[in-house]
Amino acid sequence: MSKLTLNQQKAIIEQYKKSNFIHLWDCYDRYSHAKERAFDYCRQLMFKYEGFDLRIIGFNCMQFSAGFQFVDKETGALKFMYITKAYDRVFDY
Repeated sequence: MSKLTLNQQKAIIEQYKKSNFIHLWDCYDRYSHAKERAFDYCRQLMFKYEGFDLRIIGFNCMQFSAGFQFVDKETGALKFMYITKAYDRVFDY
């Protein structure tokens, strides 16, 4: 798994800030059970990290990416969780 560059992280956060997609139906007229399970996974991950403001960042007919913010309990720093089909990554917000 390659590491995201700082510029890539900034671009993802900018996409996140511009996104108004908070439900699958915001992106898809109809969606599969697999997408619904994937979005449930995103919500459960957000609850696990006590995160907030889950949004769909990008999507196409096959997949989507999502993200949310959370506060790191050890450092108190605001973090960002970026979720794709292949991986979940955390970086500074």
